Amino acid sequence: MPATFDQFLTDLQSHGRCCFTAAEAEQALRASPVAIQNAARRAKARGVLAAPVRGFYVTVPPEYRRIG
Repeated sequence: MPATFDQFLTDLQSHGRCCFTAAEAEQALRASPVAIQNAARRAKARGVLAAPVRGFYVTVPPEYRRIG
């Protein structure tokens, strides 16, 4: 079980997954919805995460992070 949101993202990518739902993150991290929203907001600000639809997230590969 990943301990942090960043570890959760790394774990997803290492298994070939590029997207997840807020519910999946809540279950994997045993965190509240508010905690997941805050972590996702911080990750989006760093450019490592995109949210095309509320509650659905896509990880941004390193080669595309500079583009924004």
